[in-house]
Amino acid sequence: MSSDTSTVISLQELQIGIKDAIQVNFSDYIWIHAELSEVNINRTGHCYIELIEKQNEQVVAKIRATIWSFTFRMLKPYFESSTGYEFTSGIKVSLKVKVEFHEIYGLSLNVKDIDPNYTIGDIEVQKRKILNQLEDDGIIDMNASIELPLVIQNIAVISSPTAAGFGDWENQIKQNSQQYKFNYQLFEAQMQGPETGQSIIKALDSIYQQENKFDVVVIIRGGGSRSDLASFDQYELAANIAQFPIPIITGIGHEKDESIADMVAHTALKTPTAVAEFLIDQLFKFESRIDSLSSGIINTVNTILSEHSYELEMATQNLRQISKYKIEKNKEILLSSTKQLLRETHNTKVFSEEKLKYFSKKLTYESKRNLRRKNESLIEYQLNLRKSPQKILQRQERLLSQLDKLNNAFNPKRVLDRGFAMIEQNNKIIISSQAINKDKNIKIIMKDGEIEILKKSPK
Repeated sequence: MSSDTSTVISLQELQIGIKDAIQVNFSDYIWIHAELSEVNINRTGHCYIELIEKQNEQVVAKIRATIWSFTFRMLKPYFESSTGYEFTSGIKVSLKVKVEFHEIYGLSLNVKDIDPNYTIGDIEVQKRKILNQLEDDGIIDMNASIELPLVIQNIAVISSPTAAGFGDWENQIKQNSQQYKFNYQLFEAQMQGPETGQSIIKALDSIYQQENKFDVVVIIRGGGSRSDLASFDQYELAANIAQFPIPIITGIGHEKDESIADMVAHTALKTPTAVAEFLIDQLFKFESRIDSLSSGIINTVNTILSEHSYELEMATQNLRQISKYKIEKNKEILLSSTKQLLRETHNTKVFSEEKLKYFSKKLTYESKRNLRRKNESLIEYQLNLRKSPQKILQRQERLLSQLDKLNNAFNPKRVLDRGFAMIEQNNKIIISSQAINKDKNIKIIMKDGEIEILKKSPK
């Protein structure tokens, strides 16, 4: 095997030639886009990173880079305060670099500056892609379309038992000023790091196996940086939340931004305590509604009783007036009869004395008997007049009693106590099978509780 020794150069000469070529072509700083693969900070404050580029999830380029300590002390806080994300592996960055080549250490980049807007933009682009995919799949609004139960008391909680957010939520629920009682069960999940999504999905699977036990699912954790909460922007987690058959309420801890998990959940709240306040407020609204309905029923009954009481009072007054009129009329008749009798007695003076005596005696007798009969009739009539108001009052009291019994008979609670049940859908009582919407949840109300029949959605 022959070789041309005239073209042979030393390794050092080769390296110097490469270095000269790089200096000629890359003499100034340039901006590059890449993904942080590794980030290592040594004890002196220098940051050594590895940059990669991927195509179809395959690494197509890789290079080492250095951020000297005096530069890193300014770049790191600037980047993290601007983006809300930690300067760590797994994020895409835009860096101002100088290409350097050393004869011994080889090719590397010296980082001079960073553009946080590129990182923010890339993350938002990825979120928009996931949201578009959820919309294309037709599932983005599925959980939000589920109707919240009127009474929320049985809660499945997904959180870490050591999370401060879970402790805040639990204290708020237990010590609420309305003294409402809630039943909740904790399903432990990792709430930070790359395994967060799969951990929450596993908890959702466990809840699904006993979905009839719970009214809602609550996902809570404390606050954190954007990078801490990046796991809540995964498509797989969002798809599971969107298609879950029970309403999901999130209190993940975002104060400024909204995660994809928040967007597909039924209700998204900023903090765990806000979730607790929401649940308490739902019960308060239900209780207020029941109080309002009760007041309405009481007012209606009182109105009916008042109307009948007024009618009874008017009948009594009319009866008194009629009785008074009848008594006065009979007195006038009696007085007129007496005067007539006296006139007739005077006319008999022309008769003989015997006949006068006879007729006088007879007249006296007849007069007394007539007066006695009239008095007896008057007394009897007065007695009848006294009894009439009592009979009217008794009839009105019987009528009121029948109305009260009828009201009690149609009281929904009495109907339920006799073994009947009511069917509700969309807060309306269903009285015909034709009125049932098969795509909506149905509630069956019985005397000892309620049963919610939920329309199951594919997971």
